Amino acid sequence: MNSAELQSAVDRAAARGGGTVVVPAGIHRMTRLLVLRTGVTLQLERGARLLGSPRLADHVFEGKLCGMILARKARHVRIRGEGTIDGNYRHFFDFHAIHGLADFNRQAVRGGRGFAATSPDGPVKPKSRPGNMVVFSDCRDVAIEGITLTGASYWTVHFADCRGISFRDVNVDNDPSVPNNDGVHMTDCRDAVVRGCRFRCGDDCVAISGWNRPAGEPEIHLGFTRRSGACEDITVQDCVMSSRSAAVRIWSVQSPVRRVRLSNLEIGESNRGIGIFLRGPREIRDVAISGVRVKTRYHSGTWWGNAEPLHISAMPGERIERGRIDRIRVRNFSSVGENGILIYSHVPGLIRDVSLEGVSLRIRKGRWSRAKAGYLDLRPTLPELGLMPRTGTGLTAVNADSLRIRGLRVRYDSPMPPHMRPGPQFENVRALEVAGLRETSRT
Repeated sequence: MNSAELQSAVDRAAARGGGTVVVPAGIHRMTRLLVLRTGVTLQLERGARLLGSPRLADHVFEGKLCGMILARKARHVRIRGEGTIDGNYRHFFDFHAIHGLADFNRQAVRGGRGFAATSPDGPVKPKSRPGNMVVFSDCRDVAIEGITLTGASYWTVHFADCRGISFRDVNVDNDPSVPNNDGVHMTDCRDAVVRGCRFRCGDDCVAISGWNRPAGEPEIHLGFTRRSGACEDITVQDCVMSSRSAAVRIWSVQSPVRRVRLSNLEIGESNRGIGIFLRGPREIRDVAISGVRVKTRYHSGTWWGNAEPLHISAMPGERIERGRIDRIRVRNFSSVGENGILIYSHVPGLIRDVSLEGVSLRIRKGRWSRAKAGYLDLRPTLPELGLMPRTGTGLTAVNADSLRIRGLRVRYDSPMPPHMRPGPQFENVRALEVAGLRETSRT
């Protein structure tokens, strides 16, 4: 089978009103983008592997960079089975060089210039590379179920302006040293469920974004419709995750994000556990987090994040803008890692009505603690605000309103990890309620 034959089978099924295209066991090399149609199910049998082309010239569609599969303005589309979609990423990176991000000041962390130059955790340096591997754009009633997705060079799956998404029992297994290989990224989507999945990614495992007008990054342009919308009614549950960025990222750039539910998540070896980022003029509202277990650590290199199990921040994006983070509920949340919870607003009034109930943290020392502890990492934001020296603790809250804490337990390894001190830090927090706070030092 080749790409032309596979596309022909999809087109014939769509012309007949829909159907299932079965891909049998074997390696099927893709030399062009596969376009899925309304009513078509792509069934990957056990042992079937769709393998992306190693040639960048094969990853161009309508003048834009593309990945392997696109569905656009389609309805009732499925990708399912026990097979694999493989982006064949190794051809598009220099694994002997480190990717240096412009917003990472090497002099701002202990260890100086050599710290980011010798980074066993990556990120490795990209060459010119394909776009997002699988894209659903302006679709309704879509599903990816059961398959394995691996080898992404950029985002693995992008749902853009879609409604009625099922992403279940999927194994996303990417190289953790590769930047930008998000597992599933939803921009301005509604009514989505991510359930029972396993993620290993260099970038975010699940990103939930109010975002409709990309700037730069030609690799992500294909799916965006540029319509104004919102990201609403998203559920992520019963998943196992590992990331060198954030396991779950919730962020607003141009559009609001509302009604997100995160439950029963196992997060390990991540640079951030859950991150909530306001970077525009809209809102993030009504986020419920429960039954989440997190293990974080500092990672070498220029990755965003500093081992925070939970990060909530309101910072400028491309310019100073005012939105709001409102009604965040965190219950039954536990963490073992190398940093504490951060709640930080650049100016007062942007974060309000946050509650932490039944939260347990253990803070320990790690390999990179001496280099990276003692700084707030607020990226992505304006470069001059990204890294800020500050002594760490189990909970830091700055410029927040209506913060309620009930049953917070913090245990520090002894001796205390470097650049940490006991006791929550509250700065300009209005309407603060604290009950059941307990801190101990482990000997």
